Parts: sequence; C-alpha cells; structure tokens
Amino acid sequence: MKTTNTIGTLSLAAALALAAAASASTVDINGGLSWNGWQLNGTSTTLGLYGGGSTDNVYEVYTTLFSFDGNTVTGSPAGSANLAAGTYSTGAFANGNRILGVGIRRISGAGVVGGGAGIVRFDVGNDSYAAASSVGGTDGKVSSTAFASAGDFNTQFYVTNFTPSTLIVFSGPGVFTSLPSGPVGGDYAFRGFYQAANESYQLLFDLTAMPILYSNVGGNAVGTLGDTFTMSIRGAGNTDVVVTVPAPGALALLGAAGLVGARRRR
Repeated sequence: MKTTNTIGTLSLAAALALAAAASASTVDINGGLSWNGWQLNGTSTTLGLYGGGSTDNVYEVYTTLFSFDGNTVTGSPAGSANLAAGTYSTGAFANGNRILGVGIRRISGAGVVGGGAGIVRFDVGNDSYAAASSVGGTDGKVSSTAFASAGDFNTQFYVTNFTPSTLIVFSGPGVFTSLPSGPVGGDYAFRGFYQAANESYQLLFDLTAMPILYSNVGGNAVGTLGDTFTMSIRGAGNTDVVVTVPAPGALALLGAAGLVGARRRR
C-alpha cells in the first residue's frame, strides 16, 4: 500500500504516529529492490514536491530516518561497498547514530544515471529552498548557487554508480568550500547504493557524525540541524524536488521506536 505525502512535509506529529505503527528495526538498504521502512513522499510531479525542471522526468521520492543498529547492505547494489567508517568518516554508521535515507525510483522520462542527478542540497534553517507553487512552475527555489544560506551543504554522488563524490559547505549563496573529491573513493559519512534493473538508488547520511566530522571544511561548517530540515534533491534528469523531514532532535522523542517511516511493500 502506498502512502503519499502530497505537500512534501512530514510533520513531527505524523512522524510519531507512523513510528508507532512501523517496525523499529527493518529498513531495507539494497539500492531500491524493496522499500520496507521507507516513506513514499510522492513523485517529482506531486504538487508541493515539484521544485523545477522538466515534468517529463517522473520519479518516486522516498525518505527514512532511523537509529543505526548493525544495519547491513543487501541485494548486491552498485555504489558504496559497505557502511564501514574510514579516513573521512571516522565514527560514522556506528550503533545509535541517526541516519537519514533518501531514495529515488524512476517511473518515466530521464534515467537516474547521467545528467545532474545525485545531488542532495541540505537547507538546515528551512529558509533556503521551496517547492514551486504549481507543477511545471518556475518559482521553485532549488538552486544552491542562488539560495543557499550559511551552514547549508550539498552532497554529490557520481551518477554512474552513486558512490559519494564530494561535500560542499556554504557561507552564502554560491559561496562555498568543499572536501577533497574523487581520490578518496567515496569515504564520507554518506553512502549511495544503486540498482540498474530497478532504475533506483538509495542514499544514506549519518546525521550524528556529519556535523562533528565536517565542522571545519575550509573554514565553513555544516550547520546545526533543527527539529526539521529541508532538502532540494535532483533525483533524475534536470528535475528537482523539495522535501522536509524531521531532524535527529525530533527522533529522540521516539525512544525505542527509532524509526520514522511508513512501510511500503512491493
């Protein structure tokens, strides 16, 4: 059964209700072969999610928030080899850390490989990005070059296999510093997993480790996440969506439930 968030915002109250009905331990990490433990927010052409770009590119948008508990990768996806910590991700994906998942599954139009896909722009103050007022409208705020605020950050993934590429941290619109890219082999506190057959991918972000590890990126710091935060996501082709989800502070209220997300089975 599909649950669709037509306004692109999952409130804390809704999150608590969903958590009560959801499994506390099951989150599928397999590149999108299945979506147990994930919330289907809608599609890239859902009013309230659509941010900009071609409406011919249609894809589903999933999110999940959970407390890491020995979670493993299954289904042999392409992308990151595993969730092991490394030089640029010390302490990441440790038990108890709060993890955000972003998932994309193509329906029609541009494929998820190629183009500008694989960019997640984080708006820590919920004041930088906004969905368009209509599907196909041009008033959406999705560009970090034009709208990013101090502390906002982007994560980028290689669109051939969705291994992490780099982290960019902003001090203002279009003004940023970044971590080394490419040669580190995707050793960041965020990872990506891709299934070619399903034309889908799942991205995981360690929200506990990232503000600690990336507190000084060329003089800029990843901003502190509040009770909610917003993302501008380029999921496929040139089409962007804007999604707001609860942040780790809100998850602390869930106690043992530890998981925000309605279960969706195929």
